[in-house]
Amino acid sequence: TPFEPISADQQRAAMKILASTALAAPDYAPDVLNSLMATRWSHWGINSPSRVDYPVHGQVGMWQDRILSQLMGGVTLERLLDNEMKVKADADAYTLAEHFRLIVDAVFSEVKEPAAGEYTDRKPFVISYRRNLQRSLVDRLGPMAVDGKVGPKDAQSLARMHLQAIA
Repeated sequence: TPFEPISADQQRAAMKILASTALAAPDYAPDVLNSLMATRWSHWGINSPSRVDYPVHGQVGMWQDRILSQLMGGVTLERLLDNEMKVKADADAYTLAEHFRLIVDAVFSEVKEPAAGEYTDRKPFVISYRRNLQRSLVDRLGPMAVDGKVGPKDAQSLARMHLQAIA
């Protein structure tokens, strides 16, 4: 067989790894962050940095957004939906609905299972890295739910359902 879907267990394991690493808030020590600086490389294709310190939130957000772009891209969603039909009826399948749920649960884990404790301006309920990631996901789900131009129509329904739950 030229094509065979990856097993559902392997896909779930991969999503678990992504959720616990790439979609998690980084935990950089302040002394490391204070040691970083923006590049001063000057080349005809590179803009000069607008600041001399390292834009931590911007860089973390950019990489997390790129990962979400792959996970929530139209081709990925279409392949997931198609793969549901490419496994035997009695076999376990990693479904489009499960994919959405795993991503939304990973990105909004603080809301789903709030940690006990007291929160302040300095120690917020949802830290800034996570808020940025949550906005990035909502920014993807919104257009998907409204105009349905990304992925299969089932993705449009799932995006709408998850946005309602997030609200």
